[in-house]
Amino acid sequence: MIETAVIAALTVVMSLTPTEACGWIGSICLAFCAVPQARLSIEQGHSNGISNGLLWMWALGELFTLIFLVNQARDKWNWPLIMNYSANIVFIGIVIWYKVFPREKLANSIKWSSKD
Repeated sequence: MIETAVIAALTVVMSLTPTEACGWIGSICLAFCAVPQARLSIEQGHSNGISNGLLWMWALGELFTLIFLVNQARDKWNWPLIMNYSANIVFIGIVIWYKVFPREKLANSIKWSSKD
C-alpha cells in the first residue's frame, strides 16, 4: 500500500514541468515559513515582539485568499497555493494563540481561579 503511494507520488513529481516544480517548491517554503515562529512561541510560551496588526492581517489575508481559491471551479484549483494557505493558517493560529493566551497569563488565571 505504502509502496504504491510512493510510486504514485514519484510519478507525479517526475511529470511536473520546471514551472510547476518551482510553484510547488515555493509554496512549500512559504507554507512552512511560520514553523520557526510557531515553535519559538510554543517553547517560550508567548508571542511577544510580534505586532497584533501583523498577525491579524497575515491570518486574515491567508484565510480570505484560501476562501477565494476554494471557491473557484474545482478543476481550476491551484493545489500548491491551497496547501500553502492551509498550512500557514495552522501555524499562524499557533502564534496567535500564544499572543492572546501566553503561558504565564494562562497559568496565573488557572491559579487565581482555583483559589475561589
